[in-house]
Amino acid sequence: MSFKKQRSNKKQIEVLVEFMSTHNHLATGEFTGPLGGKRADSQWQTLKEMLKEYGPDRSINQWKQTWKDIKKNSRSENAASSRARHTTGNYVNVPVVSDITNKVLSIIGQEASTGIGPEETEIGPYSIDERLKQRNELLSEQNNLLREQNTHLRSRNKIKRNRFTHRFF
Repeated sequence: MSFKKQRSNKKQIEVLVEFMSTHNHLATGEFTGPLGGKRADSQWQTLKEMLKEYGPDRSINQWKQTWKDIKKNSRSENAASSRARHTTGNYVNVPVVSDITNKVLSIIGQEASTGIGPEETEIGPYSIDERLKQRNELLSEQNNLLREQNTHLRSRNKIKRNRFTHRFF
């Protein structure tokens, strides 16, 4: 006798994502404090009871796995769309990102799938010259401070040497 694994339906997925959007701590797993784990477990239990009304009943661990799978699929779907947008060539077929994916990414963050891009900088000889000028000014200030410090240390050492020589001679 084999039991067929029942999949969660579209309505359950929508309810799951909606619940996670209103419970960010549960969505990101950021429960803190000595009772953080118990609060997370009670929220998962509440979610499980809600989802049971819309389709097949599953365990809390199965719903946790479903949430992990939804996050993974959302990241990969958005990454594929981002890669397609940044390709070169005459014809690019950019896959459309679903509403569920957009909602999940708004919960977990867009950077989870696209990465953090480089800083925007000006391009051109003027911006490079300006940065070099600022760098030279900074180095000049540091050099002046080191000269002052060196002068101070030399005078202090000279005084110490004079005290030392006057004691023994």
